[in-house]
Amino acid sequence: MALGLTYTRALRAVGQALDSMGIDLFELQARNEKFYLQCGEPTPPHLAIIDLEYSLNDIRSFDVDGRAKRDSAFKFVDFNALPEILRAVGRHIDDKQGRLRRIYNCESLPQHPSVTVEYESVDGRLHVDELAVVKLSDFAMKMYKDRSRIVQERACK
Repeated sequence: MALGLTYTRALRAVGQALDSMGIDLFELQARNEKFYLQCGEPTPPHLAIIDLEYSLNDIRSFDVDGRAKRDSAFKFVDFNALPEILRAVGRHIDDKQGRLRRIYNCESLPQHPSVTVEYESVDGRLHVDELAVVKLSDFAMKMYKDRSRIVQERACK
């Protein structure tokens, strides 16, 4: 990913943008250094589809804004919220050294919410992983704890 962004940071920033608009149902496609999204309209009666397009510069700007908000004051972290779920999805892709193709949650069952991720591996193969939201939120919490521990260790040195 360009502009010094990992998928972990980029997808968290996209999640923050969607969350701020009240959007929770989406399909994201990554093509040509841009993210294309189709989202369910957040206001009742939820009949329209919203099309969004984010360049890497847009995402970088979202990331900078999100960092400023997080640094300004203590805030409770909701690990079930879309920014943290997408952050965990991004980490999943980064850990696999994959290249994102598509993420969507529009086919998820309400009783078993999940996110489907399509990515290309280093060897060029397409992978499709269905990730349960409960596991992603647990992973997001683990990421947060790991980062807090690292920050504390650096402060003690």
